[in-house]
Amino acid sequence: RRQSFEFDIGLVPYVSYSESFTPLSGTTFDGTPFKPETGTQYEVGVKFHPRGTKMRFGAAVYDLRRQNVTTADPDHPGRSIQTGEVTRAFELEAVANLTNNLNLTAAYTYNDTGVTRSNNADLGKRPARTPQHVASLWADYTIREGALNGLGLGTGVRYVSASAGDYLNTFETPAYTLVDAMIRYEIDSWRFSVNASNLFDKYYVAACFALTQRNIGRGRTVLGTVTIGGS
Repeated sequence: RRQSFEFDIGLVPYVSYSESFTPLSGTTFDGTPFKPETGTQYEVGVKFHPRGTKMRFGAAVYDLRRQNVTTADPDHPGRSIQTGEVTRAFELEAVANLTNNLNLTAAYTYNDTGVTRSNNADLGKRPARTPQHVASLWADYTIREGALNGLGLGTGVRYVSASAGDYLNTFETPAYTLVDAMIRYEIDSWRFSVNASNLFDKYYVAACFALTQRNIGRGRTVLGTVTIGGS
């Protein structure tokens, strides 16, 4: 459920409320079936599109409470238990067409998370795999005249802060910063593009489930696409 109102200056404040219900398969170590995961989210935010400009700004604060979240069972490797979890977050986003050629997009999220209901030692701890800070910046430049008309170049940076590596917060998954890039060419109805994520093929740990269970982040990935649309 969401309510909003737009002012003449391009300001749109809003409030929203939502509930979730997700059945879970599997059982705990003693054979007890998992309860469905449930959640409620409250959000208050504002969007601003100044009249006569090509800029958009957004800010939001939300409170997300999840119950029966499955996490690794510390006493029985390979099994899971269920806990409660709360997330309070603040998000900022800005999109600006600085010129007819150059666009910038920036985003930042702050997460304040903690386990609020548990029969285990993770009570009050940060959930694993939830970074406190996530930020990104992307620049896109398009040539719109001359022999290179339709050629576009883009590059960006993504930052993910350290996160708890296990349910007791005894170690952390290190922070990492990745660089992405893009090149595209548009002519008539055709669009050719090549996108590269983790451009410099940086080695990093994307997430941890335990001290001996770590997911290595994806290396350099290059994807080329060709699309055609109507005129």
